[in-house]
Amino acid sequence: MDILMQFLSGPWARVSLLVPVLLSFGIYSGLNKTANPKGMNLMTRFDHKIPFLPAFSVPYLLHFPYVLFVLLVGILHSPYFAQIAAGTIAIQLASALIFRWRQSHVPRPAVEGKGVFPRLVRMIYRLDRPYCTFPSQHVAYSVICAYWSTLILPGLASYFMILTSAIVASTLFLKQHALADVAGGLSLAAVCAYVIG
Repeated sequence: MDILMQFLSGPWARVSLLVPVLLSFGIYSGLNKTANPKGMNLMTRFDHKIPFLPAFSVPYLLHFPYVLFVLLVGILHSPYFAQIAAGTIAIQLASALIFRWRQSHVPRPAVEGKGVFPRLVRMIYRLDRPYCTFPSQHVAYSVICAYWSTLILPGLASYFMILTSAIVASTLFLKQHALADVAGGLSLAAVCAYVIG
């Protein structure tokens, strides 16, 4: 029993949690590559009024280092490591169940132009097929990372809130998600924060 307690309180416990957390992100990639293109389209007339703004490819891509940074700090260097690991995996598994049960997609606009931002959008579209959109994992992970940052990095939390707002907006301005997808991501993050912490 003492050996188990030493392991759970030592650095290897945190590393052993980090590995399945990082591997869980592969679930989305697998589902997105094998998605049924005939899934539901949640775009509404309000979504169609939102302009397409390629410059928002920058905050959209900042999502990845942002989430990775918060997860690494939270799991490796904070007392909330178990809750952060469990919350991350819970979001991934809950999303996967919804993607399998009720596939969704978002129609994308044609991307024209040779500037940096159109090229970034074309790269995003090439790497991420327009499926598995509800709930938005970009939104869910960004929002729950903003919440976790108030616990583990309170001095940076206000900056992370601004970044999270830009990331959420980017999912709409890049036509990666509909308003319903954003609401689903917000709800998923809120439930995980409330239930798991």
